[in-house]
Amino acid sequence: METTFKQLRHETGAVVRAVERGETIVVTFRGRPVAELSPVKRKTGTGDGGLFGIWRDNRAVSPVADYVAKVRKGRVG
Repeated sequence: METTFKQLRHETGAVVRAVERGETIVVTFRGRPVAELSPVKRKTGTGDGGLFGIWRDNRAVSPVADYVAKVRKGRVG
């Protein structure tokens, strides 16, 4: 599906609902494609319970349970 920038501004809700249904939307500005909106690929499963983002590979906070215990030490009985 394709939408203009103006339509996106005025009909944002409809565009987001289309993306939620799995559609990919190409946004155009003055007749030229400038962006693409697509559904987020969701991970399945429960995950590993670890940290995420910039913390994922930080060895100073791994394993998470040990790091949390260290941070809480002395504050939580």
